[in-house]
Amino acid sequence: DWLRSQQQSSRKHRIKVTIIGIIILAAVIGGVAYFIKNSNNNYLINSKKFPNAKYFTWDKRPVNLTIIPNTAYKKVFYGMNYGPVNASYPWCSNTLGDVIEDVKLISQLTNRIRLYGMDCNMADYTMEAIVKLKLNMTIVPTIWVDDNDTTYQRQSDILFNLIKKYGEDRIDGISVGNE
Repeated sequence: DWLRSQQQSSRKHRIKVTIIGIIILAAVIGGVAYFIKNSNNNYLINSKKFPNAKYFTWDKRPVNLTIIPNTAYKKVFYGMNYGPVNASYPWCSNTLGDVIEDVKLISQLTNRIRLYGMDCNMADYTMEAIVKLKLNMTIVPTIWVDDNDTTYQRQSDILFNLIKKYGEDRIDGISVGNE
């Protein structure tokens, strides 16, 4: 009797564990399918949903070039330091769309932006956002200096190309250093 009762208890336990395992497996498969469905070709999906959108953020959201004023914001800052999200060399994954979204907000607080370095199209994207949004803003570009001559040369080359492209009137000064 004791052995039979143990075998029945063991069988019930195996059935419960099997059912729980099947539920977990189904949840994992469902989660993976959901992720693939919603992230696969997201750029193409957004392009179809928003055929007039030219710019997208890093997470594939379309960017609108209209600034919607926020009454809580006032232009009270002389200037702001700015570094776009995902703009760390050599892993540059920032986009012009991200910078446009940031500049739309910053423009409601100040007319001057100080940038952190020149890598990852940081300065070019910021200037491009200012031009595309038709803003009266200036930037203070910076060159990051460390013990690597290649870093300095790369960033100074980018700086002088930026000045040629946009002109000195948009540049509010140049900062060289490593805080």
